Amino acid sequence: MAIEVAEAASKFNYGNLIENYGKFNQSRRWYSDVSDALSNIKNQINAAIDKEFAKINLEARWQRQRAKTLRKKITSKAILKSLREGSLDNELGLPHSLVQRVMTGLINQKMSPEEAVTELFEYVAQPERFIEYYFERLDTDRSLPFWIRNLGEDLNRSLSVALEKVAQFPIEGWVEEMARNLMKEQLSKYEKALFQLASDSIPLYLDSKVPIEHIQNDAKLLSSVPSIGVCSKLFQRYVEQALGLHGPKAKLEKSFGGDIVHAMYLPSVDLWRGDRRTSAALKMTSPEYSGNVVRKLSELPDAINQFTVQQ
Repeated sequence: MAIEVAEAASKFNYGNLIENYGKFNQSRRWYSDVSDALSNIKNQINAAIDKEFAKINLEARWQRQRAKTLRKKITSKAILKSLREGSLDNELGLPHSLVQRVMTGLINQKMSPEEAVTELFEYVAQPERFIEYYFERLDTDRSLPFWIRNLGEDLNRSLSVALEKVAQFPIEGWVEEMARNLMKEQLSKYEKALFQLASDSIPLYLDSKVPIEHIQNDAKLLSSVPSIGVCSKLFQRYVEQALGLHGPKAKLEKSFGGDIVHAMYLPSVDLWRGDRRTSAALKMTSPEYSGNVVRKLSELPDAINQFTVQQ
């Protein structure tokens, strides 16, 4: 979304793209570049060892001399030996053999920090491991599934209150006009809220002297951002269905927050599948992507096969 906002902002003359970043790549390099943290790893280890020795309070001269002699024995060779013979605990729970191999390569300077990062993260990037690492090991208190669920519940709670107030009125005449005007106002607020997901990362892609708040307040710009546009139009459709502006009033499901976040990917994929209600709504609100929407799970294998043949 940050890349899409930066692209839109450059078209609106709010700045220049720092680089022509593409949303897609074949390297699976979805992770951040933390190679700086692994640079000069030998110096980092030695500094950490020196720090531990400095904490030792040795009063006797012979003790200080012995500690000094011991410190000299902790050479790179000794460190490598301890890596081979010991085990390394790490927050991600990566295999000891992988961590040992990477650390050995870094210390021996046979592996660059960039290569080390790739080795470590490519292990996590394997499809069978990605879900476990992303959802269970990385910041589980702020993990995406809970965020999506909470978003849906919060939206459902706040909108339910508003819907109850108008439920007693038939949706016709001035009430319908008022409801539509209210939706336009709420839609603008919702698009600004979606923008917050990308705001911190926009400076990575956009060289601009325009305040972020100015970009956020440009309604035309926000609506031109593919992911924001798709999400906001789906949000509007859901609420209008709940109001009865499109046929009989439809129940507002608690899961619709997750549906909206899921829809964010529609402009970026070849095939997209959701439940029947969401798929039908997306086909209606974002017809430019309707050919990518698969309405039924049972239809997905044929859609994949057809897409593969076309490629």
